[in-house]
Amino acid sequence: MEYQSSVQEIVAAFSKDNIIKVSEDKINVFLKGITDASRNIVGASIIKPLCQTFVDLYSLQMNENYEELLNKSVWILRILRNLCVNSPENQDLIRSNSSFMTLLFDKTSAFAKVQPTHKDALQFLKPSIQFMANFITSNEENQNFVWKECFPSLLCELLDTSDRNLLMSLCVLVHNITVKSPSKRKEMAENEQLLRLVLRGAMINGVAAEDAAFEWIFFIVSSIIKDDLFSQVFERFSQKSDNNSQQVFSMEQNILLNILDALLAKEGTKEHHAITTNNCRLLAKILYSSYSSFLKGYFASGGKEEENGESSFPQAKIFSLLLEMLGTITSNMHDLPTLPELQEAFKNEGLITVVVSVLSHVDMQEKAEQDAKSVEREKIYSSSSRFAFKADLIRIIGNLCHLSKYFQDEVRKLEAIPLLLNSCKLSDKEPHIREWSIYALRNVCKENTENQAFLEQMKILGAAKNIELDEVGLKATLDNGKLKLSKVEM
Repeated sequence: MEYQSSVQEIVAAFSKDNIIKVSEDKINVFLKGITDASRNIVGASIIKPLCQTFVDLYSLQMNENYEELLNKSVWILRILRNLCVNSPENQDLIRSNSSFMTLLFDKTSAFAKVQPTHKDALQFLKPSIQFMANFITSNEENQNFVWKECFPSLLCELLDTSDRNLLMSLCVLVHNITVKSPSKRKEMAENEQLLRLVLRGAMINGVAAEDAAFEWIFFIVSSIIKDDLFSQVFERFSQKSDNNSQQVFSMEQNILLNILDALLAKEGTKEHHAITTNNCRLLAKILYSSYSSFLKGYFASGGKEEENGESSFPQAKIFSLLLEMLGTITSNMHDLPTLPELQEAFKNEGLITVVVSVLSHVDMQEKAEQDAKSVEREKIYSSSSRFAFKADLIRIIGNLCHLSKYFQDEVRKLEAIPLLLNSCKLSDKEPHIREWSIYALRNVCKENTENQAFLEQMKILGAAKNIELDEVGLKATLDNGKLKLSKVEM
């Protein structure tokens, strides 16, 4: 009967005259005793007096017991938070207490403005936001109500926080309000200040966060991506290039690209919400606009690596990320009904030209090193770990050429077939390059007589031997007009 007595005591004690008398132990007993079966019954008897007491408390702010009164107001929020769980009846009953809701938003805003310096701010804000998150769950009317009161000003004030727990609660609130509302997600995506604060929460002291707050940020951005708003948001955070005319990406753009990459890697084979024409066009456009400065800066730095294995040229990481995403997209696009639109986007943005150009530069750099160092071929290739993105370049070529005569012909016109043949070398550090090269050659030549004839002119086929294929135990032959690569019997 301890639980029943605590309910009665708390109902009686939570008034401005008796508030100091109730103990935290009693409140804890009460909170633990709330179950799904009893929640609505308890809420019907206690919500109205609790809401009124909360309002009455703030008429005593100058009282010498202010600190204790603040503690009690926080406990009221925690009780109301628990009463809202899976209870639309309690959620609606709380909303009907307009004086409580008005005061709650006012106090939340006041504490949000002073949270960096006011010692009581977080003590109040955390249960306040937790309450709101439960208050709106599976309740569209409450979601609209809170969104109207909080978006965008109050949310921006609250999101400007360094407290990770508060940030997580805020992201839960935002996600739960917007998850089933495309119109609210669009409003959020169009508000630069709010979205900037959300995205910057993905970093802690310049390093990618790995906590619960980041997980909810990922959910929020993922919903924007699935609405095909990624390209709009990405362009909104553009910044001017530096003095060297290199493509410069803002912190927000870096975060967006990494979340898009994670979403592409995470999605199942039948769900490709991130593979949209707009996203493909954007990624190919970014690659095209940045590859000239990338080549100039990256090869000028010699592709040198830091101790952590990353390039000393700062844009290399983003460029590699773009290639990785385009490799993933082109690998999965052939089963999508939008394939013609995706291929047209890549065609218009010159993706094949960029990829072949970069591959050509990589090939020239490898040959230059070989001539300069006069060392064995195998040693050169096994030491070229800085060209890790080479596999993605070849992968993209092979994927684009799959049953596409346009891209097959472009590869021949851009003189990329010799580059693919030259990439059929074994590399201990990059073993995937050979496999992707063989795959690409197959797709380049499949049902394309011009490309098969080009290989014949290079004397790859018949009695002529090709050193690059022989070195890895392969031979190229024609079988009923189709190119086949097979192992050489030793």
